[in-house]
Amino acid sequence: HQTIKKSLGVSVPLPTNSKELFEAIVNGFAVHGSAVVGANARSNGGLFPEVEAYLDELDDQMTREKAEKLHRDWDEIAMKEQKRSQTFFAHRATSANIDEIKKELEETRRSIGSSALAKEFVVNALKDCGAAVKLLDRQKEVYEFDLSSVNAVLRDYFPDYKEYRARFDMPAPPDAEYVSRTHPIVERLADYVVNTALDSTSEEPLARRCGVVRTSDVSKTTTLLLLRYRFHLVRKDGGAQTQTLAEDVQTVGFSGMPENPEWLGAEEVEKLLAARPSGNVLTANARGFIERILSGYEALKPRLEQFAQERAAALKDAHTRVRDAMKTKVKTDVTPEPLPDIVGVYVYKP
Repeated sequence: HQTIKKSLGVSVPLPTNSKELFEAIVNGFAVHGSAVVGANARSNGGLFPEVEAYLDELDDQMTREKAEKLHRDWDEIAMKEQKRSQTFFAHRATSANIDEIKKELEETRRSIGSSALAKEFVVNALKDCGAAVKLLDRQKEVYEFDLSSVNAVLRDYFPDYKEYRARFDMPAPPDAEYVSRTHPIVERLADYVVNTALDSTSEEPLARRCGVVRTSDVSKTTTLLLLRYRFHLVRKDGGAQTQTLAEDVQTVGFSGMPENPEWLGAEEVEKLLAARPSGNVLTANARGFIERILSGYEALKPRLEQFAQERAAALKDAHTRVRDAMKTKVKTDVTPEPLPDIVGVYVYKP
């Protein structure tokens, strides 16, 4: 195990089950390592009769053959792992297409969010939940969070994080945690925000599925739709085929009414996500605006189906570019469910 790990840089699993491995270790110890121990035990009457009979029946040649077979199988797996690693990390396979891979990597990083986005989410969400948030070191950007004053539901999400210090970039000082996008704090807080937004019994949800904002960032009524797509990914590698169900979330937007929408580009949608309110909207009016959009759903369906097809084609192209750059023979087909789910509806009024 140590030799393989030193050679490959990774551990390779045993090529056998735990029972066979246990027998090999016991046999080897009993025949070689315990010769003196066994003799002394026998002379002092210290062995159970069943164990003594087992030792007497052991065949030294059989033990060596089992050990040699185990080593041969292990070496064979190590060789396969070495070939797989060389194929995966081969510079020659990727150097000619590095720009294609880089483009997909940047898109992935953009979609999962940066450290700055994670910081903005955690700091603002916890403040809105009533947590005490303090910036201890402005230069190092170390934050201190105290969750003792938040509601009981949120505290259940953080049983081991009542008080803590965090930094959202590396390196973090010894007395603070490095909080990345995938840190448990971010994941649990995101779960809380989503779950309370989807639960109609939540008394004070931090986010809502529908909302109306009066803002000077738009010149006419504009609507954003938060969509959840489902895709069937079928990977074909020679004769083998595997299928996976994947989900994707996107925000699309249009100005005007659903019967005659003017769809926004991706950059326009991203800018609108940062829009700030400039006035109040009465609850009754807000409900009327949302109902007006929902009543026009049938008019929106053809374009939503088209969005799903376009997104599926984009995902398939991304898979194809990366597979071609890596010079693999795996092919991926992406088929969308016809209509995405509308998770959220947000109306912006001038």
